[in-house]
Amino acid sequence: MPLNSDFTGWFSPQMCVTGVSAWVLKDIAECNELYNTTINYIVNNQNNNGCWKSYWWTENIYATAFCIFASTKLDFFLLNIRDLRKENKQWVTI
Repeated sequence: MPLNSDFTGWFSPQMCVTGVSAWVLKDIAECNELYNTTINYIVNNQNNNGCWKSYWWTENIYATAFCIFASTKLDFFLLNIRDLRKENKQWVTI
């Protein structure tokens, strides 16, 4: 690998990783605070068109799907289902 390679992606948060992490955290009671922090990050980093950017994948559907899966923790899901449907209408149908 060339010494001048760009490693920016390795040292910054990526929504395709964050979504999967939150999806796992949602079922671990001891990680509830970290889950809530991660979900807030996800909500605040949604693209204007309703998707989340996949850095490590060729299409945004991967990050978008896992960010939505992560939000399915019952209380978050019930409070935000209308917003999720509105914001993701071009990506998914709930």
